[in-house]
Amino acid sequence: MGENRVLQIVITCVIVIVFWNLLDFILDEFIFKQGYEFDVYYDVLLPIFVGLAVELFPKKKA
Repeated sequence: MGENRVLQIVITCVIVIVFWNLLDFILDEFIFKQGYEFDVYYDVLLPIFVGLAVELFPKKKA
């Protein structure tokens, strides 16, 4: 695994975390009318697992 691959995985995880939390905030505040609460597992670890799954599982080459 090269240096570029590690950077790609980190960038993907950061992007997933940002959009995950943005969507969670929008859903909680504007759709469900609840207060937004930050949870380490749901708002950080789960998106990291999703980002890793997206990057590490084999992709179909066209």
